[in-house]
Amino acid sequence: MPAFPQDDPLEYPTPVTPEHAGTPGADAAVGPEKAVASLAGATPEILSDRPFQALFEVVLDAIVIADDQGCYVAANQAACDLFGLVKADLMGRTVKDFTPAGVDADQAWNSFQRQGQARGEFPLMRADGTIRQVEYAATANFMPHRHLSILRDVTDQRTLAQQPPQQLKPSHDHGRGVPHLDITDRKRLVQHLEASGEELASILNNSPASIVKYRLFADGRSAYDYYSPKSELIYGYPAEALLNDPALWQSRVLPEDLEAVIGPVIEAILAGQTQLSAEYRFRHADGSIRWIQEVATADWHQAQHCWTVISVATDISDRKQLETEAAQRNQQLQQQQFAMLELSQRQELYSGDLAMALRSITETAAKTLQLDRVSVWWLQAEAQTLVCADLFCRHQNRHLTLPSFRAADYPIYFRAMETHRIIAADDAHQDPRTQEFSHAYLKSEGIISMLDVPIRSEGRLIGVLGFDQTHAPHQWRVEEQHFAIYLASLVALIKEVGDRRLVEKHLAQREQEFRALAENTPDCIWRCDRQYRFLYVNPAVASLNQMSQGAILGKTLQDLGFPDSVTSRWQNALEQAFTTGQAQTLDYTMVLPTGTRTFDSRIVPEFDGDGTVQTVLIVARDITDLRQAQEDFIYQAERERTLRLITQHIRQTLHLDDILEAAVTEIQQVFQADRTLIFRLDSDHSGVVIKEAVRPAYPMTLEMRWQDECFPPECYAAYAQGMARIVSDVALDTWGECLVDFMRDTQVQSKMVAPILQGQADGTNQVWGLLITHACATPRQWQAEELALLQQVAEQLAIALYQAELHQQLQTANQELKRLSNTDALTRVANRRYFDHTLAQEWRRAQRQQAPLTLVLCDIDHFKQYNDTYGHPAGDECLIAVAQALQTCVNRATDCLARYGGEEFAMILPQIDVQGAIAVVQNIQAAIANLTLHQGTHPITLSFGIASTLPHQSSSPMALIQQVDKALYQAKQTGRDRFCVAPGDPGVSP
Repeated sequence: MPAFPQDDPLEYPTPVTPEHAGTPGADAAVGPEKAVASLAGATPEILSDRPFQALFEVVLDAIVIADDQGCYVAANQAACDLFGLVKADLMGRTVKDFTPAGVDADQAWNSFQRQGQARGEFPLMRADGTIRQVEYAATANFMPHRHLSILRDVTDQRTLAQQPPQQLKPSHDHGRGVPHLDITDRKRLVQHLEASGEELASILNNSPASIVKYRLFADGRSAYDYYSPKSELIYGYPAEALLNDPALWQSRVLPEDLEAVIGPVIEAILAGQTQLSAEYRFRHADGSIRWIQEVATADWHQAQHCWTVISVATDISDRKQLETEAAQRNQQLQQQQFAMLELSQRQELYSGDLAMALRSITETAAKTLQLDRVSVWWLQAEAQTLVCADLFCRHQNRHLTLPSFRAADYPIYFRAMETHRIIAADDAHQDPRTQEFSHAYLKSEGIISMLDVPIRSEGRLIGVLGFDQTHAPHQWRVEEQHFAIYLASLVALIKEVGDRRLVEKHLAQREQEFRALAENTPDCIWRCDRQYRFLYVNPAVASLNQMSQGAILGKTLQDLGFPDSVTSRWQNALEQAFTTGQAQTLDYTMVLPTGTRTFDSRIVPEFDGDGTVQTVLIVARDITDLRQAQEDFIYQAERERTLRLITQHIRQTLHLDDILEAAVTEIQQVFQADRTLIFRLDSDHSGVVIKEAVRPAYPMTLEMRWQDECFPPECYAAYAQGMARIVSDVALDTWGECLVDFMRDTQVQSKMVAPILQGQADGTNQVWGLLITHACATPRQWQAEELALLQQVAEQLAIALYQAELHQQLQTANQELKRLSNTDALTRVANRRYFDHTLAQEWRRAQRQQAPLTLVLCDIDHFKQYNDTYGHPAGDECLIAVAQALQTCVNRATDCLARYGGEEFAMILPQIDVQGAIAVVQNIQAAIANLTLHQGTHPITLSFGIASTLPHQSSSPMALIQQVDKALYQAKQTGRDRFCVAPGDPGVSP
């Protein structure tokens, strides 16, 4: 901001007298004067104050400080510019050095020091000898022995004020001599700025992101300058609301994110970081929690002493949801795997205490799967009854039992248990296998979903392992069913153990099963001791490292040559497991001989009999492909978004050109293609490129035309059937032999093509054009899903074509309706309604141009007698013939012939005076005389009235109509078959 507004006079700075210079508050001047006073002081501390120095330098008015002898000791850049010297040359010069001859500088200086203040204008002689008129305000002893002057160059203002009035050229537009200045260039600049503003507004209105500009000050304060219109799409609040209430945005950021995310971002900006990115949660206006990603650029604004920040915010809630679901699914799989491993190692399962073992299994299962209830039922073969052995209720965190169920009461369920491997009933009340439990059991217990697995021993059904979800339905996933089957087999195994020796036998068997699982699973499984040495590794570990299992055992990651960045993370995680006795998770990426792979691992402590942890078991799953699948899913979502945008564009506009332009642009962006174009086919199979989006590095093909048929008939037939295709190498394309030169010149390596079809009345399809995307830099292996998206866009464009065609038909129909509404149905000339509209329009035009306007009104003589003699059909023929004869004579583009009523016709003749109108009437009389309608007995004649005027503001079309009507009446009264001219000018007021 300038130190002094240009429309305000200079104000005196606040003086500081020598006797008060050392007192507190003596330097409390406000604004730039304070900075100047500080800079003029003698202490180096004040001179080194950067804020004061910056303010002193950016003030737009010239500021100089002199000592008691009038020598300049300080000056800002504006003063140097005014005096025409660099600062080093200006320092030490005196006021007298810049005073023109004839001015007593010493007297003025002494008077100023006595009075303490001075203000006015004086001529200042610059270093180059030129004289500038300067306005000044000065204060003596502004600081002890320092005198401050603030100067402003007003030479141009004084020169403009003294210009004589005749230098302003009069305007001749209206003949009033109004003085004006030529502002053509300024108007052009304004128009250009308006166009640029509209273009920028269009970009901001259509961008699916929020663009925010704000200033951040060193004390943490912020001031918002701008929110783009699409901010409401992101935050749910209009841009005006966010701008008018700076606290609104902050109040909707979740408090934990405000502290953990926004706070560090602000600190980073204040620390000098210029490029930042952050993700946080925001409570949308509709109450939902949205994930927002902001990318910000910060720039230090020296003049305002703040950071100017431009931030672009996008809604990434969908992506976050996908990441969360994938992580939850992976976590559930790992939890199930580790639950199986933990169960297989629990001593209570093999202690011989069956009840304790079942309690452990039901509780682990319920907590692992996060289900309401898990139960074990034994089948009493003699009574064919299921008896509850244990039921664990997770929400109550206790074990219960339930009444038994007889096969006679539930025969369908029991048969299903005998024949099915598993019953997964998402809706147990509707599933035919469990429906018979609904009234007696499910409703009373609040059960909605059931997952029941038969427990078998040597092929015999011995029980059921049941999983229940209450109050809300649950869709049983495949991994949950596999986990349930595993637990059922584990229960069956425990059931079969009769004594400790048998338990030990089966424990060894389970260990073997674990070994078999570990040896055959694609997951990496290994065991480490407290020295981080490998005690066991499965084949998957050896295979990934391309080493034998024996070569790994007994070594650490460091021994195997892994970098410190990997070993330190692993050692920290292992140490946490050893120290806390709790399972740990670790997500990491390693460069292996087989390539760079990403793993998700879980570290489970293994307890000895005394409760100490001496070893840990690690299971690591290769999630490289999963991560890639997640990225592919996000890419698919982006493609679907593109299709939605194009579809929305089609729904929002009927302008085909805009739709096609948006389509090629979106397709090129989503595919990151080098070129995307639309090739329009003509009926002879020639064509032209009508739309294109291309990278700057490659030639443009827009408006390229092929005069000849550009592909074989079989190619056209295939496209007409809707076949889209991928050409991985255009040099091998048998359909593109005629395009070899084109492909070479435009550097095309590979391409995808999808036809745009237009349905015909006979049910066949016509190839309207082709949607094509090119890879030019290198051959590209286009994917099937990419081709599918291209084909979907082509189908949407076909819909847009159909809509555009319907719109064109509607416009044509409307034009025809408009024509019919303005035309007399019998004579096919204009009707009275159109005549009235045209007369008013031509009247205004003639009034502006001060041109004559003539009106001719004619009437068929004795038409009633003619009608009575020959009948109404003959009368109609007469009217039609007369109208046609009139039309041949009233044939200028600006003329208007209308049926005025009955047998009367009116003619509007712009820019024709009375003599011209008489000539037209005479031509009409000759044409009428040539008509052959019953000429022998009733020749057709017309009577004419003519009126002409020069319209002006005090006249009206009605006056002209009245005049021409009187003239027609006069022609009728004086014998018919003649014309009469209205006297005088009906447009002139009396």
